[in-house]
Amino acid sequence: MLIFLAGHHPQRAPDAESARRRLEAIVAATPFAALIDFGSWSSAAGSIAFAWAVHRPDAIGELEPVACEETRAVLVAGRPIRWRRDGGADGRDAPRARSHLDGIRDGLDGRFAIVRAEGAALEVRTDVLGAYPVYATTDAHGTFWASGLVGALVGMGVTSGMDAGAVASMLAFGWPLNGQPAARSVRRLPRGVTVRIGPDGTRAVVPAPERIDPVALLRRPVDHEAAARDLVEGVRALADWPGRPTVLPVTGGRDSRVVLAAALAAGIPFEALTAGGPGQPDVVIARELCAVAGVPHRRYVPPDRRWLRTDVALATGLVRLRGATTSLRDGSGFPVAPDDGALPVWLSGQGGEIARGYYGRGRGPEAAVLAVLAARLSGWRPWLRPPLTAAAARRIGAILRRWSREWRRRGATPADLPYLAYLDLRMGFWAAAGHGAVEWTRDTASPLWSWKLMPALLGGSDAEREAETFHRRMVALLAPELAPVPFDDGRTWPDVVAPGRPRPSAPPAPPAAEATVPDRPMTSLTEVQALVRDALGEPRTAELRALLGDRATRRLLETHEERLDERREAWLWNLLTAAGVGPTDPPGASPAGADGTSGPEGPDS
Repeated sequence: MLIFLAGHHPQRAPDAESARRRLEAIVAATPFAALIDFGSWSSAAGSIAFAWAVHRPDAIGELEPVACEETRAVLVAGRPIRWRRDGGADGRDAPRARSHLDGIRDGLDGRFAIVRAEGAALEVRTDVLGAYPVYATTDAHGTFWASGLVGALVGMGVTSGMDAGAVASMLAFGWPLNGQPAARSVRRLPRGVTVRIGPDGTRAVVPAPERIDPVALLRRPVDHEAAARDLVEGVRALADWPGRPTVLPVTGGRDSRVVLAAALAAGIPFEALTAGGPGQPDVVIARELCAVAGVPHRRYVPPDRRWLRTDVALATGLVRLRGATTSLRDGSGFPVAPDDGALPVWLSGQGGEIARGYYGRGRGPEAAVLAVLAARLSGWRPWLRPPLTAAAARRIGAILRRWSREWRRRGATPADLPYLAYLDLRMGFWAAAGHGAVEWTRDTASPLWSWKLMPALLGGSDAEREAETFHRRMVALLAPELAPVPFDDGRTWPDVVAPGRPRPSAPPAPPAAEATVPDRPMTSLTEVQALVRDALGEPRTAELRALLGDRATRRLLETHEERLDERREAWLWNLLTAAGVGPTDPPGASPAGADGTSGPEGPDS
């Protein structure tokens, strides 16, 4: 993992050492951050400063994400790969900072952010699909950009207060539909651009050459053989980071099965694991899949058997560092303790849902499609509403309408909106923040969430999407022996026939012996309700309280935990995400309070 702060001011030198101290303070207050070094660099021209925190080589291997010379420097965050003109993919050149010193390379894919300085000019590159958020803030001391950590920027900008639309949608849906953090002083950069700042401070935003037009790709014919080759190449490149293991989290669903098939076809070494109890469906199905494939499997148990809900205050501080762009409701994989050894690259199946039409078809006029989409996103029903005022609910509706208008302007029809919502809102604003929250202990890479594969994920007819044609064809082409194993919903793909001889089967792996360390006690929902009540009684949450409907909030906080259904439980965790737990937040995690208190000192203070 590498996190950076990059500062620019055309007339005076930003303070690199203060920026470095800010990152050091955040890491020092983060118990699951281990094996991390710090650095800083200032340009000879005096207008640019970099500060960074990076895992040591024994944690992230030999590919160095930092390169600094007297007049130029490059920092690479995340896990990029690069597509070559011959159709192959390279996994070693892209994350090596030195390869970008002469200019940020084209053809980059994956989850990444890159900053490059040469002389008095600065470049900030964001990935095409928005898998790695980059944020910025500006004040009298100049502009600072941060890779992922909103908390590193809070308190520096000239604009105080809370982004009400971002927080309202976090409360209802579990993530901000506008992609912005809770602090209004911090804004997210566009996806798939290079922001170029000249020596005099002039700025240009240049679209990346790899940017795609999703509307133009919808419902086009799909070359499944080519998609299978690209998927295998992408998996092979993502796994090619010397000194780091590759992990494949296998579940009972469709998307992870496609990635498993690609990993088998790529011939890469990987460890298959599944989180959950020994008898849970995901674990049982994953063990059967691995037995069929002839690869070992183990059940994942976190260090010290500590899960998210065993240390809610710590996990809340983590999501607050991310600017409340991700919710505690999704935090079963958030770290609360460091892992031993090198940080693995996790090959997630997220993104494949785009090809399955996860949010269904868009039927009827635009207003009707948006109403159904809002219900699918949040679980919102006429008789089941999130704890928001009517005005806050209207803010959410306005965000969705603006989003829809922009896509309609680009040629989308109402029928396209559910597909675009998963690509744009769900993956770009939900998955991106969640993947960032866990990068202290692993790099999540999504082979299916790739601009190279978008023609296959967005192509095909609506009927083919509903029939899961892309997933069927990938498994049939890459590892057909996996097809007969039932999914977590009990269904199978009986029409997928194995061409040729299947791989030899292996007997199911016996369940791993249970660790002698007992599970730590879980925080009850009653305790969560108490934490929220305490937070809402503090002056710092005045802006948040203005978004909450009194009656719905009171009902949510007073209902016995056994009567809280899945949706109300999710809203409760979302509310704790937005409220935080006060003094236990790491440095820089909380926006300035409505009572006028300021945030931590900025790098230039």
